[in-house]
Parts: sequence; structure tokens; C-alpha cells
Amino acid sequence: MLKILFLFISMTSISSFSIANPMLSDNEVKTEIIREYLKRHITYTGPCPCPEIKAADGSQCGTRSAWSRKPGTGVMCYLDEVKPGMVDVWRVKNTNQKALPQRIMTAKNIKIDNKIDEYLKNYVINKITNPDDLNFKGLKIVDTKKIE
Repeated sequence: MLKILFLFISMTSISSFSIANPMLSDNEVKTEIIREYLKRHITYTGPCPCPEIKAADGSQCGTRSAWSRKPGTGVMCYLDEVKPGMVDVWRVKNTNQKALPQRIMTAKNIKIDNKIDEYLKNYVINKITNPDDLNFKGLKIVDTKKIE
């Protein structure tokens, strides 16, 4: 019985697997680098790494953000802050692995992921000069300027 319980807990602790795609564009890789950075920052450092991310009370972090208070200290909020060397390192690290187990999905981690996804969708991805370079969670970003 104990073995079955352990197996169940082990299986449920890995929520999903992501397969690194060597065909990702530089902007997609930069977005993943920012996503990973923001998860670490919010989890271990504080809830306001970037000005546009929402604080616990629902307001935007603004000037309370680490990016605003400590410019030039390596806080990454935007694609142009990811250095080209970081893209190469990410590609090597993630292309050589077939499946990467993600962290345990607690309610806190889900809330953090949702906060980061909303930020990336509203403030990072919309600033990409060529929307064709990036898909967000499998959904094609549509350039509304081309439609009008």
C-alpha cells in the first residue's frame, strides 16, 4: 500500500513535460528565458520584478518593481534585455534534453505561472516587432494593425 501511495505522489508531482524545440526563434527563446527568470524571481526574491506585473493587491508594481528600483542590475523584463549569449546557452541546455520535468504545481506555483503568462502576453509579446516570430502557448499572435 505504501509503495502505491509513493508511486501516486511521484506521478502527480510532475505535472507535464515540455520538449525543447530546436526550431524556436530567438524571440521565442528570449521569452522562455524571461519566463524562467521571472518564475525564480517571484518565487525566491519578491512579487514585483517588472513594472507591469501585478502586485498581490492587483495593482501594477510600477516604481515598486525591482526593475525600476535597481536599473542595470540584471533584472530581465523585456526581450531586448536578454543577451545573445544567453539565447545560445538556453538552446544548448534545452535542445540536448528530450523532456524536462516541470516543477511541482502547487496553488502558489499555478498563481505565479498565470501572473507571468499574463505579463508576457500583454507586455512582452506585444512589443515584438514581427508577431510572426512568436506563438504564445500554441496560439498564433495576430497583429491587429494588419487587420485594420
